[in-house]
Amino acid sequence: EVGTATTDADGAFMLDVGTAIGDLRLCASGGEYIEEATGTSVEIGPRMLCAPLIGFEEVESREGVVITPWTHLVSMRAHALVSFFGVFPYPAAVAQAREEITALLACGQGPIDLLDAMPVDPTVAQDTQGDLSPASLSGILLAGLSHQAEMISEARGLTPGVSVTAIALAEAYGEDLIADGLFDGVGSTGPLVIEGYA
Repeated sequence: EVGTATTDADGAFMLDVGTAIGDLRLCASGGEYIEEATGTSVEIGPRMLCAPLIGFEEVESREGVVITPWTHLVSMRAHALVSFFGVFPYPAAVAQAREEITALLACGQGPIDLLDAMPVDPTVAQDTQGDLSPASLSGILLAGLSHQAEMISEARGLTPGVSVTAIALAEAYGEDLIADGLFDGVGSTGPLVIEGYA
């Protein structure tokens, strides 16, 4: 660990990494956020989302770094590429993972970079000049992830927005990827189960 920081109310942060250089991984945990599908406040607790930071140089200041479920998937897929396939140096693994996760999430929109975009509320009009912006698509996908959590909660007879949340699903998808590099529903200890839902 090279440093810690606390975000402001909007999630913005500034992190002093001291003399650390090279490839880093930024992770966010603790605090709370508003679950999109339910409007409820969710305590993050020990759950963690991460983002890779490649090629950090001495005395560098890098702006616009975001940590989202999508950057977390990239971080986990890159780890799997290095761990299981062994032919990738970490920067190449991150580049490959970025390409794969972007293709998965782009919904046929062509090359659209969701990984550097801060998700925006898709219910609020945005000045996108007719095209779907990366920030808008990221917001739509995040709302969809939250809605998936809500549907799982309802199917299990649980209160939506409490134990099965968007961050819980993002973490589970990450566990799925880091276990063997595949989205196959199997984590490092066997089938992934969230509140009895497999």
